[in-house]
Amino acid sequence: MFGTRNWNAFRTAWEGALTGAKIDDCRFHDLRHTFASWLVQRGRSLPEVQEALGHASQAMTLRYSHLTPEHLRAAVAVLDDVLPSSAQRQHIGSPVVEGVAVTH
Repeated sequence: MFGTRNWNAFRTAWEGALTGAKIDDCRFHDLRHTFASWLVQRGRSLPEVQEALGHASQAMTLRYSHLTPEHLRAAVAVLDDVLPSSAQRQHIGSPVVEGVAVTH
């Protein structure tokens, strides 16, 4: 099967595997997408992912950039100073309900 470029040979094997595993609604391309997503989420660079997937352009690989841990950390970090720390709340004397200062 792997000695051919005939998609029908791959498709037949893929569909047989899905049927045998009782998996519905899964395309072969889903595995490729999962592969790329996992690489990015585990900190591999976008150029590495581009090479691993064989993308001709970086634009194709940029679809996965939103999954980088740094991207998410930076987005959440903007909230770091929104609430005062517990030490600041105790100093101010604000009542605290489940770890959040209550303001009136």
